[in-house]
Amino acid sequence: MATPNVLTQNNLDYARSLLDQGRVSGMYDYLAAQGYQYARLANGVARGDSPAGLIALEFMENTAQAQGHTLSEAEVNSIRGDMANGYLRALQQQLDNSTTDTVSRDITADEAWSFHSDVFQNHHLSADAWTLNTPFEIIVDSAARQAYWQQVLNAAGDPVAEASLSVGTYVSMSINTAITSPENADKARSWLLRLDNLETYADVVGALGLQFDKVASTFGDRVFDATNSPSIAALAKASASIVGSLFYGWSFAL
Repeated sequence: MATPNVLTQNNLDYARSLLDQGRVSGMYDYLAAQGYQYARLANGVARGDSPAGLIALEFMENTAQAQGHTLSEAEVNSIRGDMANGYLRALQQQLDNSTTDTVSRDITADEAWSFHSDVFQNHHLSADAWTLNTPFEIIVDSAARQAYWQQVLNAAGDPVAEASLSVGTYVSMSINTAITSPENADKARSWLLRLDNLETYADVVGALGLQFDKVASTFGDRVFDATNSPSIAALAKASASIVGSLFYGWSFAL
């Protein structure tokens, strides 16, 4: 992934002006054009037009419903705006802490995790309304978490890569129900069951038509027994390369 352009205060001020006008997607477009992959990823949520974005929106709405709160369209839009503001604030903090008064990198996993948690809590939702909250909790090693986050950023804007990474994450979480600590296994199982109920996710998996027998033959039966979910054995056929890289990083959490 190419290094993003260096941003100055003028760049951030312009991005802020777009957000202040209510142009959330326009702000993300501007930063994505500067090479900032999180902006590309988040724009899928703002527009609701990418696999990752559609899954994130439905996951958030279903999590809210499980807490007894149905999100209105206005609330969803407010959350979108607050997330965009959180991103800008993270970039601004990087500039403020820089000796060169510039931004030269995208946000880290922990920076993204922090403002996602804050925004959801400010809207009276659990931090678990973010699809990556539970995976991040399970990946306890910060370097492994950052490596996985980089894969998320690298996939942003590529529908096939986003969908494949989603399935790879699903399989890795499924494996964690069988081999990690009881506490993390329970977290992974709860996350999987919520994802199983997403119409969007089922559409993504069906569209991909992934069939990778190596992973299925190695983990399929074990994962199916551990999670008691009919769809997991089939989903264990996801990309061996994605699962292998994720599983290697996530092994630090065992």
